[in-house]
Amino acid sequence: MLRSKLTRALPIVALLALGTCALAQEQAPPAWEDVRAQVEEGLLLRKVDEVIDLCTRVLVGAPECAEALLARAQAAEQRWRFDMALRDYTASIEADPTLIEAWLGRALVYDRYDDEDAREADLQRALELCTDRIADDPEDAEAYLFRGLAIVRRGDSPLPAVDDWEEALRLAPEDYRMHQWMARVAEFRDGLSEALACLDRALELEPRAMRVRELRAMTLWALGSTDEALQAWDEMLELNPDDPMIHWMRGLQLSRADSEAALAEYVRAVEIDPGFWPPLELRGHARSRAGDHEGAIADLTRAIEIQEEMGLSP
Repeated sequence: MLRSKLTRALPIVALLALGTCALAQEQAPPAWEDVRAQVEEGLLLRKVDEVIDLCTRVLVGAPECAEALLARAQAAEQRWRFDMALRDYTASIEADPTLIEAWLGRALVYDRYDDEDAREADLQRALELCTDRIADDPEDAEAYLFRGLAIVRRGDSPLPAVDDWEEALRLAPEDYRMHQWMARVAEFRDGLSEALACLDRALELEPRAMRVRELRAMTLWALGSTDEALQAWDEMLELNPDDPMIHWMRGLQLSRADSEAALAEYVRAVEIDPGFWPPLELRGHARSRAGDHEGAIADLTRAIEIQEEMGLSP
């Protein structure tokens, strides 16, 4: 009798065990390789919260995954969360000291904190790593690209950077980043129209690159092509309607001609991310000009608080 009851209970126990295993598998942290493509697309489209969530899940299972730390830092920096970016860039460097993008990224964050010595040290290290990579492989296009970035960000003469970027473009003509940065060279040498041509080529190669689209919209505006610039911003919103950066930058451009439209953009940016302080600050100034002094004080005060919480000097 006892054996019969135990026999009948076995399938139930087995099913419970299978259910527990399945639940454990669902909750298991993903491996970096399983989410890499999704993270890379998220960074291109500036889907900041999605990227941070994916990387955080990876780091639960692999807390020293340098690639996940780097990607989370880059996403945080895209939304001006510089305290988080600084922590993750530092952690990624500790996990992999050869990660050039981490040194370059941290240097930019140090610049936000007005730490010139730390910024210079990181850029110098990035330069050394790039030079070592080029010595090992003279066909390493990315190393030339990064070395040019380090040179420009140090404030050195742009000519060595131009040489490196031209070499990077020669080695990797189908890499959109090469055309993105050659736009700066074109602007320096030939003017905005040539820069626009470089940005157009970059977008042909990578239509998801929001930073390139942003640069293109600003270049169109600077060329006086206002309608085309606004259309470019609209196309960006179609790709990612929840990117507060788009509303902030579009508001900045609209503010020259339509203060009410600019204010609406700042309002939308703050609705999407109340902690994104640049549009919050601009909304405060716009409210002040419109006579809403109480709202202006609230916005400007909160913007200052957010910066102070990150350790920035407003």
